[in-house]
Amino acid sequence: MNLRLSVRTKLLAVALVAVSMLILAGGALQASNMGFKMNKVIYAQGGAGSGVGDNFTALPFRNPYQNAGDVCSALGIPAGGTIQQIDAQFGTPFNFTCGGGSPFALLQRVGVRARSASLTGGILVGSHAGGPPGVTFHALGGPPTGDNHFPVLYHGTAATAQDVCSQAGLAAGTSTIQRIDAQFGTPVNHTCGGGAPFALVLGESVRVRTTTLVSGFVPPHF
Repeated sequence: MNLRLSVRTKLLAVALVAVSMLILAGGALQASNMGFKMNKVIYAQGGAGSGVGDNFTALPFRNPYQNAGDVCSALGIPAGGTIQQIDAQFGTPFNFTCGGGSPFALLQRVGVRARSASLTGGILVGSHAGGPPGVTFHALGGPPTGDNHFPVLYHGTAATAQDVCSQAGLAAGTSTIQRIDAQFGTPVNHTCGGGAPFALVLGESVRVRTTTLVSGFVPPHF
């Protein structure tokens, strides 16, 4: 199933999957007025550096996944596939090989990169979580310091890369948003304040680079 949803389809998808209760991290049952369930395709990895199979994935802001192993299971990634998150403040990459031991604890409200040797997929679930603490975009240093992988909100009002720029107050001309098309490995870039911003895709995360720290950004949502 191809998940390149238009903005209108995105809104419809959110409405169709809304549920009232979800079992979340820690085993607690918490109420929510907006929940999400998505069939997520993971494209097979291509050649090194090609970008093919670099599945930059958004987890809902509130979700039941505590560590990288949970994401392997949820996405149906076989042993040997990998999950990565970047701590943008220090440029620290966290890596886990599916089927291995000692999965790292997930950073909250940070996108993940999933890689698999074969086409696969699974179901992601989660729910609405608006308000503080929000998201912090760390200033660009020597990459990956400042490589902020922002999970596109399943219920967010942002429809394009420029919407993220505007909502977060990212500096025009120096801040950038990048999306990787995992099926074809194609990078799509937008400079804040520029023309023709690309459309955000439900279920994906995008890389945000900024020259100034943005702390506690609470993305507008429905």
